Amino acid sequence: PAFFLIKLWGGPGRTRAAYQFFVYTLVGSVAMLLAFLAIFSATGIFDFIQLADAARSGDLAAAVAIKLTLGNFSSEQILFALFLGVLLGFAVKVPLFPFHTWLPATYAEAPSSVSMALAVPVFLLSFARAARRAARGADLVHAHWLPSALPALATRKPLVVQLWGTDVELARRTPRVARLLLRRARVVLCPSSALAEAGRELGARDVRVIPSGVELPGEVGVPDAPPHVLFVGRLSDEKGILELLEATEGIPRVIVGDGPLRDRVPDAIGFVGPSMLGPYYERASVVACPSRREGYGVVAREAMAYGRPVVATAVGGLLDAVEDEVTGLLVPPGDVKALRAAIERLLGDAELRHRLATTARVIA
Repeated sequence: PAFFLIKLWGGPGRTRAAYQFFVYTLVGSVAMLLAFLAIFSATGIFDFIQLADAARSGDLAAAVAIKLTLGNFSSEQILFALFLGVLLGFAVKVPLFPFHTWLPATYAEAPSSVSMALAVPVFLLSFARAARRAARGADLVHAHWLPSALPALATRKPLVVQLWGTDVELARRTPRVARLLLRRARVVLCPSSALAEAGRELGARDVRVIPSGVELPGEVGVPDAPPHVLFVGRLSDEKGILELLEATEGIPRVIVGDGPLRDRVPDAIGFVGPSMLGPYYERASVVACPSRREGYGVVAREAMAYGRPVVATAVGGLLDAVEDEVTGLLVPPGDVKALRAAIERLLGDAELRHRLATTARVIA
């Protein structure tokens, strides 16, 4: 269907793009098929849950190595090769995946609405089928993120829905659908008071606030000198990165993250995995969370766990995380002058930083 839709309704060069799409899809399908055949023939396991258990224990790689006589390769190399085969297949077969952008000439000819129209129904049907199978012996289904509630309904089991923030923003665009899903939930869980209020507005009956915990390090090092401010997060409009850039002009800063505005943040370090963020929190004297909207505020809570005062905007879940003049400083969203003043105040007052940091670590 995608081939004919591109060929019939694509833009200039649609015929070439349609055949490119066909070739790439064929290559991806063959790569995925060979990878799965290698796994299935070596292990005799055709259940993905059992395969996952075998992969974690190391038995999967060993079995494949023996069956395919690849004794000269390590288990990690074999698993990586199999993973690449599956990844290649998904990359060219599913237009919704972000790494399909290496085929711009092909997918540019297909309107995004066409890709969505093709992929979303198939995905939801597959998701619902998998949910029904997995929930056969279950007493309760937990739908993590609001869109997951739709396939979860297919299980016909009591339902708990977890809201996180981005799903609430999507729900506000389709409130009738959101209300239908939330009304079917026995309980709606939210990590912050702001999300709980949004859930009630969208029709949820029983809403509970259960904040997610953060890891509390046993010991925390001394911040770098001279002091600097740290930003951790997605480089996008809703995270307030542009306000931060303006507010911290001329101020020592470290920016960790990636995103659509990366080109406008030349000094950004890039993406750093969650398990590797600890040293960045330790070296910072102040952590800034200038979000325009925030469902929970995990960065603020992680900073507090490391005993770092937070400058945050008074929005969403940040209001639960940061208490003004107690664990950090709150400023109005989008107010660059107030943001700069708060950062300068903390960087210039070691005693205030120490007082807020001490309380923040205790509360975290």
